[in-house]
Amino acid sequence: MNSADAWPTENRLNKTDPWEIIVTCEHAANRIPKRYRQLFASAGNMLETHRGYDIGAAELARRLSKVLAAPLFMGGYSRLLVDLNRHSRHRNVFSRFTAGLEANEKQRLLKTYHAPYRQSVEDKVQHEIENGGRVLHLSVHSFTPVLKGVVRSADIGFLYDPKRTSEKYVSRHLIKTFQNNLNNLRYRCNYPYQGVSDSLTASLRKKFSDDCYAGIEFEINQHFPMGQPDEWKSFKTCFIQTVRLALTGP
Repeated sequence: MNSADAWPTENRLNKTDPWEIIVTCEHAANRIPKRYRQLFASAGNMLETHRGYDIGAAELARRLSKVLAAPLFMGGYSRLLVDLNRHSRHRNVFSRFTAGLEANEKQRLLKTYHAPYRQSVEDKVQHEIENGGRVLHLSVHSFTPVLKGVVRSADIGFLYDPKRTSEKYVSRHLIKTFQNNLNNLRYRCNYPYQGVSDSLTASLRKKFSDDCYAGIEFEINQHFPMGQPDEWKSFKTCFIQTVRLALTGP
């Protein structure tokens, strides 16, 4: 199959095509297993901040999974324990709290928490492709409104690899749908991070071709979940409805 022909050009993705949506949320939780809690004695409230987890991302991922009837994969522990969105050899897969552990303890963390999660997602993608389908992987994240004194200039970011036809098409289609339905928000491609940076989607791109796999990361500004409850509730509803409209139609 030619990748240029792999994705439709209608106003929605074709529901009759043999493909599957999966939803993941790598930084869903801020829990620390009892075995490692002493390492975080000096962390203060850091686990409750954007450093500990992606605030609001889990709620969006759960609702997105339900509305799209898509399988959901969620991390169960804080990114400060071991980062599920980083390759096992990435310099930041361990935080300052776990980087000083002995090598065998680091391997335990990777074997117990990191590898099983990433393998379960990869196995699902592999299963769908082996059965003739194409996979659209939606990875839900959020970002702090201000980092190192710099105010982030987007409400929603769409991260993807612009060299992959499928991801470029889906991202542009999503942004167009959002602009048509929620034109009061700010949207940016590959912001506040580059879509080709180390991530679960980037790792899966190395294993699965453009013809059968597209990995898109949503980045939601945390000023929504950290703001007024009514505004956050409204945002969640509008976000989910707009993604559903883009992917499955009215």
